[in-house]
Amino acid sequence: MHSFLKSIGVTDDLLEHLDQVSLAFQRPVLVWVGLIVLGPVAYFVYRLQQSSLATVPRKFRIVLTVTRVLVLAILICVVAGPYLELDLHITKRPIVVLLFDSSQSMQLPAGPFASEEELLAAAVVAGKKTPDGELDSASRAAAEELTRADLADTAVRSAADSLIEPLRKDFDVRFYQFSRGATQFAFDSDRDAPDEAEQPGRASHIGDSINDVFEDAAGRQVAGIVLLSDGQNTGGVSPSQAARAAAEAGTPIYAAPLGSAERLPDVSVIDVYTSGMVALGDTVSVHVTLESQGFDGRPITIELKDGDELLATQQTVARDAEHQRIELTFEATTPGPRYLTVNVPPFEEEVDQLRANNTDTALVTISDEKLRVLLVDGFPRWDFRFVKNAIRRDNGLAGRVEDSPDVIVETEWRRWPVEQQTASLPQTLDEFAEYHTVILGDVSPELVDSGFQDLLARAVRERAVGVIVEAGPQSMPHRYDSSFQELLPVRMQPGEAGVEAPVYNPFEILVSADGLIHETMRLYDDPGRNHRVWSRMPDYYWCAAVDKAAPGATVLAWNPKLEGRFGRTPLIAFHYAGDGRVMFLGTDSTWSWRQMVGDRFFYKFWGQAVRFVSRKNESDGQQNSIAVRPIRAQPGEEAQIELNAFNADGSPVDMPSRDVELLSPGNRQTIKVPADDSRDGLYQGRFTPEVPGIHRLVYQPADGEPVEATIQVLTSPEEYRHPNPNRPTLELLDSTTGRDVLAISEL
Repeated sequence: MHSFLKSIGVTDDLLEHLDQVSLAFQRPVLVWVGLIVLGPVAYFVYRLQQSSLATVPRKFRIVLTVTRVLVLAILICVVAGPYLELDLHITKRPIVVLLFDSSQSMQLPAGPFASEEELLAAAVVAGKKTPDGELDSASRAAAEELTRADLADTAVRSAADSLIEPLRKDFDVRFYQFSRGATQFAFDSDRDAPDEAEQPGRASHIGDSINDVFEDAAGRQVAGIVLLSDGQNTGGVSPSQAARAAAEAGTPIYAAPLGSAERLPDVSVIDVYTSGMVALGDTVSVHVTLESQGFDGRPITIELKDGDELLATQQTVARDAEHQRIELTFEATTPGPRYLTVNVPPFEEEVDQLRANNTDTALVTISDEKLRVLLVDGFPRWDFRFVKNAIRRDNGLAGRVEDSPDVIVETEWRRWPVEQQTASLPQTLDEFAEYHTVILGDVSPELVDSGFQDLLARAVRERAVGVIVEAGPQSMPHRYDSSFQELLPVRMQPGEAGVEAPVYNPFEILVSADGLIHETMRLYDDPGRNHRVWSRMPDYYWCAAVDKAAPGATVLAWNPKLEGRFGRTPLIAFHYAGDGRVMFLGTDSTWSWRQMVGDRFFYKFWGQAVRFVSRKNESDGQQNSIAVRPIRAQPGEEAQIELNAFNADGSPVDMPSRDVELLSPGNRQTIKVPADDSRDGLYQGRFTPEVPGIHRLVYQPADGEPVEATIQVLTSPEEYRHPNPNRPTLELLDSTTGRDVLAISEL
């Protein structure tokens, strides 16, 4: 019976409980009617056969009658819809989550406490004895030494009988800890002390962690989340977005702030910004923003170093009431990448953990060559004006003949004499190949005609000229034919000029995982800070009607609010077209990135984009090269390797993978980098550096000189830049889900 039931499709759930299964029918009335009429029908069939088969022996007529009646009975049963019914009662209780922050900032002291009442409350929560409502010296010292993580742990442990055990009667109580994401752990309330803590997380992604809780619940109701945190959020999904998702799911969040409102004495380097790429001989400017608390009026020294070499220094006076911005400069005399360190010698009053935020680093790449750039646009729109200014002020960029990049705007070009029009644009493949990068804005096919397009495509594919195409509502790229659009890293919706957002619901930019570590999108060297800057970029109201990314293309940013049949719309993407790189920008509003910050992000993005796609000066054929992204990471963060491997004759290496040596502090290992199908000779892989320091990646070809790239792995001080509890973030979580902030003593 077991084998028979399984053969007709009965599920394992039913087979495992076969003794509890009952037979039922979808149309039981039909069964009863059939059974009632089956007797008269059987008699009628027998009498009919008795007259029609009179010569057949009686026993055969009976067998034939029984067979026919049995077939009829089976037909009645089939039409009645029989099924096996199993009634199982499975109790799935709603989930209550206690979410513990395990990031670096939670290792800071829970104090200093603003009053004796706060100190007493912390001592009570931590289970310290308080006879007559007073603290003895030992209890006072123990309370003042508590870290924020210790206070959260002991508070939940001391409230186990009144909090956890009653909850477990009606709820599935789960415990999670989080930094970048939430992971479940076993919380033993019977322990006298917490286990030895793991290495604290180097980031706080509150929004991601709340989303992880819901994903882990797999559709079950989450009745509430108790969040024990100092409110620091250094990346990931916005906490407000996660709070809205929790509110829609009917899940209240009870946030318990950890840490005193009394500010810790601290001097912090909260921002270091450089242009990223400069020309040899330029003056490099490093902009430093300081924040101080508790040292008002005291002298501060800011040092700029390259390794042990002191490049610049400046004196200032601490001002607790405001951010201080200092500019340090030095002359770029040596080409190549330089890791610059900004350091403020710490004061004795600063706690040990907070001394980490007295130092930060930035990368500056000094180039000894000038890239030749051609910018062509249709009319003087905002993006054109600011891009023109950006490339003309960049001393590392030039034109085909002049020291300034070549700029052509169609509205002016149409007024020129024919001879001047012809001379202004490259006319041959060799003239195109003199440029390193060509930027095409919202220019019409009348200027960029089929001849120009064909030569440009050949220059990209055969001579490795880089192209940046920025979409616009007038012409680019919807007015161009398929041969030009095939050059792009995206596929467009046929006949669509673009998409406009409603005024009340503008578009946003969402940087992809690849974009966060890519050199073009690197506004800050630290990936966490870089993500936070991009997440705060101004909204925009128009984007190109992109259908999907082209095969083999890398999407650097999405438009998350515009979804088509292939999902989210790619906003910024690039790919290899033959030997050259082509980048596509699906919006004409990069000029708005200047809001509140001036040129710093706009100039840096365009400067890095122009150099990323640019043709390399390799007149003697293709050469081996290796790149690593990001150029700065934290221990445990994944990094990408991009290797271009060629033989001595310039032909691409055709192998399933190539070996790259990773030289880490105190370690050496070989990484196999697999081939990428998008381009011959291209190999892309990933690795995870685990220890701080400079990591070198070296590729040794069989018949050539080795090439290498470096990545600097640092423990980021991001968690310590703003050491005091971030109550507004926690209050936002609570208010969005209809609750108030919970004091740690009110668990």
